[in-house]
Amino acid sequence: MFTFKFLLPPPSAKAMLCSLVFALSACGDLDPPASCNDHFGVADRPGYSLNSSGLAGHVKSQTTWYRCPAGMSFQSSRCQGLPLHLSWEDATAYAEEFSQQTGSSWRLPTNAELDDLTEGDCDSPTLNPQVFLGLEIDNHWTSTRTLHNDMFRCVYYTQNGSINCRELRTLEHPFLLISDE
Repeated sequence: MFTFKFLLPPPSAKAMLCSLVFALSACGDLDPPASCNDHFGVADRPGYSLNSSGLAGHVKSQTTWYRCPAGMSFQSSRCQGLPLHLSWEDATAYAEEFSQQTGSSWRLPTNAELDDLTEGDCDSPTLNPQVFLGLEIDNHWTSTRTLHNDMFRCVYYTQNGSINCRELRTLEHPFLLISDE
């Protein structure tokens, strides 16, 4: 039976220092994006037109959004109350009821519509917090249906803008509303 031993000379201090400097110099490329709360200053709302009733028009996509999460009301330039956390069916029913109460057509946004709003330079949340007030870092329901199974629906995660279409539709999540008008 043979035993092979490969002995390498110990690295020199200079070689170790060079390796450390090389490894640390690449770390700057891995810095996480800044929080959108820090990225956008007060009243920094590029790409949106806002009105006094709590609506935000996204200029690029030509869509109109309610600025507060569902369940909250827009008063005195702020979102008041607590956001609702509902199942997908209840969130859809809420949008229909909200439409009847306001006389405008409201619904859950699609994956693509939320993706259009995603800020690429920051996260936590990935939507501009100067436009979408009171937004929680959480999964938010979308109207996009999954191809996998009727038990699941899609959610948009406001931490990083990812979309997951394997979310049980009975779970309770917050949601935003978009107008069809």
